[in-house]
Amino acid sequence: MKIRFYGRLSELIGREIDLDAAESISVGDLFQRLAQAHADAASALLNPRVRAVVADEIVPRDFILDPGEDLEILPIVSGG
Repeated sequence: MKIRFYGRLSELIGREIDLDAAESISVGDLFQRLAQAHADAASALLNPRVRAVVADEIVPRDFILDPGEDLEILPIVSGG
């Protein structure tokens, strides 16, 4: 499973990582796993305003990812 990060998250974790996932996992559980592995990005990852995108669609934290699916994680965006 490829996970792509944008904005501040890409600075903290990197632009892309490959995660060896043998089983399906919820987006929320994956965020928890990533937060444990990347403590400096934990508060950003666990913020409920951070969005997960699968196949160009924003998905909720209870969305179940299959092992072959790619995920993009979008940080909080502000603007005016």
